Amino acid sequence: MNEHVIQPQLYMKQIELNQNRTSESFPMYIGKYDSDHIYRLWLRCSNFQLPESSIITEAILKFNYYYTSKHSKNHFACYSFLDDWLDDSVVWFYKTSLSACLIEKGTNNHVGRQIFDITAIAKKWHNNEVCNKGVIIKNNESKKDYVQVLDKLPCQPEIIIKYILLDICETSTKFINEEEVILLNGLNKYHSEPRNTSLTKTVTYIIKNLGCSKIEATIQISPDCKNFFSENNNIILNPGEIMGLIPRMYAKYTRIMLKIKEHNNFSKVKIWYQAQI
Repeated sequence: MNEHVIQPQLYMKQIELNQNRTSESFPMYIGKYDSDHIYRLWLRCSNFQLPESSIITEAILKFNYYYTSKHSKNHFACYSFLDDWLDDSVVWFYKTSLSACLIEKGTNNHVGRQIFDITAIAKKWHNNEVCNKGVIIKNNESKKDYVQVLDKLPCQPEIIIKYILLDICETSTKFINEEEVILLNGLNKYHSEPRNTSLTKTVTYIIKNLGCSKIEATIQISPDCKNFFSENNNIILNPGEIMGLIPRMYAKYTRIMLKIKEHNNFSKVKIWYQAQI
């Protein structure tokens, strides 16, 4: 059987001690600078869709780093989440649902690469045994010892997944359901996570207004996950209302854009992404 390889889109956030929020700004660090500055890295691949008949043979997480101290002897550990959570709740104090440490392999150098074998957890993501909410990377955090994560090509973190198809001619339809909750503030525009819908047969976004303000939602599409533009099919949702959106044009990536219709108000939205492949 031929082995196939995919490299899903990867998202990163910085988790810091005593900060009740995450950051997407670079540079990002892993480890302990002092007792008030301890850092962890959250990595997630959201566009992780394989045919139902596929079997994952290997999944590897790689990241490159630069030691900030000359005599650092960093040893990293990789943890997966065992249950669901809201994106805004992934903060330092979120410790109740991390798995045991995943298998680690690799060597440490002054400018080094760390490799984690995440095959077991990737298989659970694919089989819907656990929710795909990514992994947390940390070190022992017992003393001053931290690294800077390299984020520029070709050194940026990556996940590589290898798989085979049992019988490509008899693949059955696979149902996908992903949920996301977004908090809206003021007149800013907010976006759901982009999803690779290039191989899906049917795609529907179901949106529910959980807040007290009227909101507007529309589908945006993109050929490369960078250049998004809106389709002309926006909807208005009153508080408590639930409606659906379906892409009208074909593109590799889709997402939902949200904004509040009333000035200086707050709201909360839940989005169900449901598809068949």
